[in-house]
Amino acid sequence: MKMNMSHESIDTATATMNKSRRMNRYHFNCGDSTHGPVGFCARIRAYSREEALEILRNVLDDEQRVWPCGDPDDNARVEYIRVYFGTENLTIDHIDEIDEIDDEDDQAEGAEAEDAP
Repeated sequence: MKMNMSHESIDTATATMNKSRRMNRYHFNCGDSTHGPVGFCARIRAYSREEALEILRNVLDDEQRVWPCGDPDDNARVEYIRVYFGTENLTIDHIDEIDEIDDEDDQAEGAEAEDAP
């Protein structure tokens, strides 16, 4: 038997299914500035490692401009600073911590996200 479902019905069903699953925080450790000139980490809220990786790849450009944040005289001499990411090289192996999110944490983080630039 074939079922016809609208996109709205599918979206509603997916949202309901996702609410029944537990979301986690996935911490990516992708470099250590104590062992080299650049390090970066990210914490992504997702339902699985694979979803966290997909989100990180989607939101991280391969090239990022970095704004100088030093002495104004020094800042004026900086023409540009760019950091390059090989997002295709990010893997779930870069996840070094997984924390469960409870309802209280979820509400607190939602409030923090509203305050972010």
